[in-house]
Amino acid sequence: MIDGYATSKDMSNFLDKHSIVKRETPWFFISPIAIGTHLGNMDQTDSELYQTSIEYGLKNGINFIDTAINYRRMRSERDIGLVLSRLINEELLRRSEFVVSTKAGIIPGDIEAGLVPKDYLQKILLDQGILQESD
Repeated sequence: MIDGYATSKDMSNFLDKHSIVKRETPWFFISPIAIGTHLGNMDQTDSELYQTSIEYGLKNGINFIDTAINYRRMRSERDIGLVLSRLINEELLRRSEFVVSTKAGIIPGDIEAGLVPKDYLQKILLDQGILQESD
């Protein structure tokens, strides 16, 4: 987990630094284009392509990433996390400069653990006590 959150001031400064036209929301400023992570194969080749694209976008003024836990069976969110961690650790990006939009409410599968959604529900959420059958 990466600590922190987006701030209006830092997001505005980030976009100014890259000469990007800002889109204003009630909470912050975002780039007019976002990075989407829904499509693609659930393999290392597409993960590497996503990581390259995400890094390029962030280094060039895109500060809004759209994802969900079920995109590519968790691979998209993991790819995003790897890139964000690397860029933040290298001090090329600050947590306050971008937004990650994700979704909840769907039971994912986990490609790396070899679990389809039904098995993920049982083995991860129910067997580990995260959810009860009554939930």
